[in-house]
Amino acid sequence: MGADLDEKMRDALHSFIQERGVDENLFTFLQAWLYVKDHRNLMRWFKSVGTFINERKST
Repeated sequence: MGADLDEKMRDALHSFIQERGVDENLFTFLQAWLYVKDHRNLMRWFKSVGTFINERKST
């Protein structure tokens, strides 16, 4: 009986996820989006560090 419950739960979860459009395409999109987000954050950090260094040189 326990194995049946686990299998039913797995199938229900799979259906729940699939109905909401979570599939390979979503993961491909998320991977690309996270790459862009990380790149933007890194560029913002470099700009902040550059600004800080330039301000220190000016004083």
